[in-house]
Amino acid sequence: MKTLKTIQTLAKLGRVLSKIVFVCCVVGFCGCVIGIASVAAGAHVFIAMDTSLEDLLINEAGMTTGTMYASMAVGIALCAGEAVLAAFAEHYFKRETQDGTPFTTAGANEMLRLGVLAIALPLTAQMLAEVVHLIIRTTMADVAPLNYDSYGSVGMGVMFILAALICRYGAERTNNDESARLAPASPAETEDKEAENNTHKNPAADINPFDEGEKHESENNRNRDVINSDDMENRKD
Repeated sequence: MKTLKTIQTLAKLGRVLSKIVFVCCVVGFCGCVIGIASVAAGAHVFIAMDTSLEDLLINEAGMTTGTMYASMAVGIALCAGEAVLAAFAEHYFKRETQDGTPFTTAGANEMLRLGVLAIALPLTAQMLAEVVHLIIRTTMADVAPLNYDSYGSVGMGVMFILAALICRYGAERTNNDESARLAPASPAETEDKEAENNTHKNPAADINPFDEGEKHESENNRNRDVINSDDMENRKD
């Protein structure tokens, strides 16, 4: 039971972390959208004497407006994918804490779906980000190359899939044990139990008739020896 309590504690922790990741991704998504709108509206606005927002980005941040657009567009795609994945993860951990055990068929199926999404969503988001980055790079000058990979999420997805298989096996074993306990006994098993009960109720049934015959024969032999000894004593008298 200590192991089950530990699993439930980890599930509650995973649910909390999933909520935090979801909120952070939503904030990042909104921030990137606001950033693109702000740069697009004020790139050429002079915020000081002979200094525009575009010049400030180049001098202070060391990036062009094209790179800024590409970075925030990529951030929108990645934050959207991670937010969806975090929502599915939070839904799984919520279900697991309600069930009280990971060894359920529905929970195993949901974990399997989470593993597949952990592989598919980040890869899809990365491909979308690369397409958006390529479009911006062809339309604007001086755009920095994209440097991002989602191999960590792929590894996590594989771990979820393997864990789902283990949970499904545990659910099948639990269901089989429960079915065997609730299933009615077969006619052969019923007859064997009745015969066993009758044997315990009638102890005479356990007596071997051959043993009884030998016992009677030994008693007859003993009685015959006593009679013969009496006859010998009478003859002597």
